Amino acid sequence: MTKKTTYLYKALTALCLVAASQFITTNASANPQIFSNAMSKGVKVTGCQSCHAGSPGQESRSDLKTNYYNAYILDTSGLSRLKNLINGCPAGQTLDPKTFLCTTAAVPPKTVTGSVGLSTSGIARTDVYNVTCGTGTSYLAVSVSDLAPVKAPIVSIQATKGTASSPLSQDSKDGDGVFSPEVKLAKGKGIYNMKVNKSASSVNGVETYTAQFACKTAAGVQTATTAVLKQNQ
Repeated sequence: MTKKTTYLYKALTALCLVAASQFITTNASANPQIFSNAMSKGVKVTGCQSCHAGSPGQESRSDLKTNYYNAYILDTSGLSRLKNLINGCPAGQTLDPKTFLCTTAAVPPKTVTGSVGLSTSGIARTDVYNVTCGTGTSYLAVSVSDLAPVKAPIVSIQATKGTASSPLSQDSKDGDGVFSPEVKLAKGKGIYNMKVNKSASSVNGVETYTAQFACKTAAGVQTATTAVLKQNQ
């Protein structure tokens, strides 16, 4: 047994002996934080027995339950994988059951389907959605798809926040199921406006669309994203 491993073994065992409410981690100062974080995230942790199969007060690394032991032996110095298993992963990430690492999952953008315009007029019209982006957001990304039937007006989309706005993104071909180029507005968390526009035309009618949107971190991980229709034209 190496000097480092001996130290960890003694430290972990001592923590369990001190109090059942204290939880396994890399050192005593981090111990209450890991325990409380696990509890706050709904992880069922009531003490050492949540991860150990040994007798109360006699726990050691050798009697860690299977998943906890596997996570522990993959990273005995920082115990980051054990922490991932106990505390869960950040929003937008999932825990790999083999490596116990948090990986970025491919989370699809949110979508809303609507219609814009009047059956009796070709005048330009705009639907407006309030998109709320959660903590950690760097930018809002939006795009739009003009649905069948094929009509003359152009459908476009734009994101705004305060006086700032993204470029306008147009879907130049109706009914092909392809979204317009994605445009972004980087104004952090909070409420954005997502505007879906129908251009003016000599042809009367309503245009149907699907708007695609996602609030993301600077690294491209989707954050909490919700939308409410505020203006329906």
